[in-house]
Amino acid sequence: MKERTIDYLKTADKAQLAEVKWLLENPEYEERPVDIETFVTHKYYLGLEFMTRGKRGFGCRPRVLGRLVDIFDPEKKYEEFVLNCGIGWGKDFTSSIVLCYQLYRLMVLKNPQSFFGLAPGTSIHLMLMSINESHARDVLFGEVKARMGNSEWFKRKCKFNPRITTEMQFAKNLYLIPGNSKDTTFVGYNIFTAIIDEGDDYTVTKTRNDAIEGYNAIKDRIVSRFRDRGLLGIIGSPKTIEGFMMNMYRNSEGTPNRYRVHVPTWDSLLDTGILSGESFKYKELEVPVEYQARFKADPERAYRDLGARPSLAKQPFITLDERVDEMFTDKELLFIKKEDKVGSFAKFNKNIQGDPKLAYFSHLDLAVNRKKGDRLGLAVGHIAGWETVDGQHKPVVEIDIAMVITAPPGGEIIFSDVKQLMFFLKDKGFNFKRITSDSWNSVDILQTFRSRGIFAEIVSVDKTMDPYEKLKEAIYEKRIRCHKYPLLADELKRLELVNGEKVDHPPDFSKDCADAVCGVFFTISKSNTSRILDFSPSFGEEREF
Repeated sequence: MKERTIDYLKTADKAQLAEVKWLLENPEYEERPVDIETFVTHKYYLGLEFMTRGKRGFGCRPRVLGRLVDIFDPEKKYEEFVLNCGIGWGKDFTSSIVLCYQLYRLMVLKNPQSFFGLAPGTSIHLMLMSINESHARDVLFGEVKARMGNSEWFKRKCKFNPRITTEMQFAKNLYLIPGNSKDTTFVGYNIFTAIIDEGDDYTVTKTRNDAIEGYNAIKDRIVSRFRDRGLLGIIGSPKTIEGFMMNMYRNSEGTPNRYRVHVPTWDSLLDTGILSGESFKYKELEVPVEYQARFKADPERAYRDLGARPSLAKQPFITLDERVDEMFTDKELLFIKKEDKVGSFAKFNKNIQGDPKLAYFSHLDLAVNRKKGDRLGLAVGHIAGWETVDGQHKPVVEIDIAMVITAPPGGEIIFSDVKQLMFFLKDKGFNFKRITSDSWNSVDILQTFRSRGIFAEIVSVDKTMDPYEKLKEAIYEKRIRCHKYPLLADELKRLELVNGEKVDHPPDFSKDCADAVCGVFFTISKSNTSRILDFSPSFGEEREF
């Protein structure tokens, strides 16, 4: 045997000699693994070398391949990667290549379990986690199966069991499995590689974020079984600036060895010759002219979905964020704040004074305590002028006071204090033409206002879309002004359109102040004379009027 090996070495070329030498030095391997670029482009493996025919491209686009080369850079030894990408960039395609390559790296080992110090016969899993298992299974049996079906190497050396349709089973106890965010998905699995797909689409409640729970469960299994040699990928389109995708991208927790990239849809088409090379500017983005129609039709949605630049809301009700910013002025505040933060103590200016010539409107969005995250929203306002828009005479509204009232620590908002506040403002020259409130527990407080000669009624801004539609129209047409108040700006930008029939706030935020402002504007829009005022201090233990 030794003599035959020597004879073979004498006649072999340099490449073969290098291969034999490597295998002798690395006896754990059946064959020497190739790098990711060779694996993707060589016809023996995936055969995805990029080429064009006319304006159509085939294979792995150069920019996508470049990201894969970065992720698998042997010098960097990344344990995680985050790809924040625009819709259509090539998410599922890229995920399938990562899973195929990691499976390939396991299969070229003689005994993967022994290599990683696992017990003989232990199963090793590669997982694609999606919001539901059916989508993950579609990718595995669609994209991944397509990669393998066109690969000579996989046909010869890595066939899966065709009789199993719930997962992909391979020799050496290797498995490609679909997963979801439920805790039971991960029980008993030895996860070597996992990809979390579209992290911003998972369920988020006040007590649980399914994407975070899935990330933690997967990471624990990778580290406990494979230490720093496993791989966890997070890939998808970021929907909100405070969502899972952006939090992982910012890496505020300081996770070492995390590769991060932020790419718009058209990034994968650069360097292909498919695009004309002409572009236009939208905010900070250079956008190819091929996407101009999408940006004209709905600029903010295109900015989010194609530009991979998330908004404050998942499906924003107000898509023109810059119009929200433009509604705030440098008008002097009527209250003094210690901090620019909700819940900090605030008190009225000593020289606060309404204009007795104006008619004021106010709306109360009632609440009792903060245990459920609610606050009492209050807005006061008046008509500051009129403009003709598209042939219609419409009011220009000025928000003088937009406020939220919070309970003292451990206490409740006392409605008698709210009444006292309103009568304090009335005594200071705020001639209320009408005070409105939502329907929740408002009968008593409205009766009190009526007894003092103020017209008061129930107005809900949630039962129909009309109140918020009118407010949005005014914001877009620049017919509403307000003193600077960051909470109100954030609430307006985070408003979400739910199923095309309701305006709501994200699970982890509020719209109390926005509701109050919306109630004032809606009431004014149905009136001929008035003016809006909007203010937002909050109440601490001390109250000064």
